[in-house]
Amino acid sequence: MRSHAKESLLESLRGSVLRCAIVAAFALTAFASSAPAAIVTERTQLFSFNGSDTTVGTFGSVGRIEIDHANGFVYVIDQGKQRLDKFNLAGEAENFAATGESSLNPGISFTGFSDVAVDSTPVNTGRIYLSRGALSQLSGAPVKALSPEGNALWDLPSSSVGAACGLAVDAEGHPWVGTGGKRAINKYANSGTPPVLVDVISTGFGFTTPCHLAIDQSGQAVYTNAAGSRLNKYVGGVFNSTLTEMPIGDITIDQSKAAGRIFVVGNQTSAFVFKEFDSSGNELNEYAHGGAGIAYSPSLDRLYISDPFSNTIKVVGPPVTGKAPDVTIGPVQSNSLTTADFTGTINPLGLQNSYYFEYKAETSPSWFGAKKTAVESITPTDSIVHSVSASVNDLEAGKEFQVRLVAENTALKLKNYSPILTFKSGKPAIVAIDPPAGITVSAADVSGNVDPGDSDASWRFQLSSHSECLSGKGFANRPATVIAANSGSTPVAEELTGLLPSQQYCVRLSATNNSGESLSTVETFTTEAVAPTNITTAFAAPRTDTTARLNGRVNPQGEDLIYRFEWSDDGGTSWSVLPDQ
Repeated sequence: MRSHAKESLLESLRGSVLRCAIVAAFALTAFASSAPAAIVTERTQLFSFNGSDTTVGTFGSVGRIEIDHANGFVYVIDQGKQRLDKFNLAGEAENFAATGESSLNPGISFTGFSDVAVDSTPVNTGRIYLSRGALSQLSGAPVKALSPEGNALWDLPSSSVGAACGLAVDAEGHPWVGTGGKRAINKYANSGTPPVLVDVISTGFGFTTPCHLAIDQSGQAVYTNAAGSRLNKYVGGVFNSTLTEMPIGDITIDQSKAAGRIFVVGNQTSAFVFKEFDSSGNELNEYAHGGAGIAYSPSLDRLYISDPFSNTIKVVGPPVTGKAPDVTIGPVQSNSLTTADFTGTINPLGLQNSYYFEYKAETSPSWFGAKKTAVESITPTDSIVHSVSASVNDLEAGKEFQVRLVAENTALKLKNYSPILTFKSGKPAIVAIDPPAGITVSAADVSGNVDPGDSDASWRFQLSSHSECLSGKGFANRPATVIAANSGSTPVAEELTGLLPSQQYCVRLSATNNSGESLSTVETFTTEAVAPTNITTAFAAPRTDTTARLNGRVNPQGEDLIYRFEWSDDGGTSWSVLPDQ
């Protein structure tokens, strides 16, 4: 309460209310964004094979892969059918001399961690090494050696290697084994039945099992996976550097050169890829192929990649550099729980071309299993930006998906990929808010309309008194109510109570269904002010024969105050008004 020399019985000023009627509907969109430059370097796929001509037929589940460089054979672990399959470099099945069949049962249990390595040196030319994988409860020896013909030679016991995982052979014919029990890499002699342990490298990364190994020509640089999804390099048994950080699928190296390149396949930014590094560990390129295993043929400059999603071996050739069409991805409109319209743009750049959209569940790590729209092309092959679109109707309701636009230079088989856009399936709720009404000192009536779409929608008003509420700050949820799916546009309303006087508020309407949250535009209003209280007059002093100082007290209730005194010299019959203060 404040004291004043003069007092007014005027009411306090009323706050003005700002109102605007705006109706908006939510649409599932994203800003279009440009792809990288259209100069592309790619190792394009030459061909693939699926093992259909092997003794046991089409692959059950492909795993690791290795090449016998001395004899030109490719070995593939089929963990689905528990066989080791043999092929030539053209992907044609070849028989093991010991059995006369191309699919060998080696007497070892294969898992997703099992590995295969081949000695391509003159020491034990064509010898095959197999690991059981880092699961000690499986039957069979942890590591088994086979002759090139497919005959068993010897086993490494569990006491030596524990639960063996990664395998490699160096240029002197020494087999290397990643051990699960000791979290180390063992180097063995290149002779003996079985060979003796000659060296150990501790990976030093806690509980990480070295399940991926590659050794350079010198035998000094060892590459292996490490904790935190890293590819680490060791030189002379000591940690040297980390080449890349991504979940590792497999590693291979070119041992034909002292400065041989390193190839690693793994999962990068929601897609399986493989990366190429020089011998110093500098990344040379990243390619849009990947899978569970990788092997390199230096004589052909080809990579053989086992793809578990298509159950094939994909063979990609030397790097090709050229132009590919420019692509951008545009907004996605999800029209129902299972349908969506994809949009984008393509500039063919004068190239023979094809294009399609591919899409997958957001949780899927690989684009190899992605679905594709029909392949189309743009003719004539001009250099103009063309808008393209496609519709799909096989989405799973209420799930998040990713989509990208792929355009190809069909002459060179070079592809350009747009950035990835994430969206959620389903028709979003449509919301509209009315101007607030019935505004008092502590309450206001708010209303609007909600169309829940094709799934139940939970709606609520959201209120904010933040000074920047028009920018979306400070909103708090009011109680929620559910409207059943397919109810159409439904009126909704709530009385907001417990508000502060003379306070500006922002209010908006929110509705959430399987497609996510939809928001209306923001309405503002200001509550009414409270009239001053506790108005009293006090003793007039000082006084003279012709003057007096008038005193009083008033509580302005936190508002700016205009006051005045009125006085009467005839007992209140008439009043004289003094100026406002």
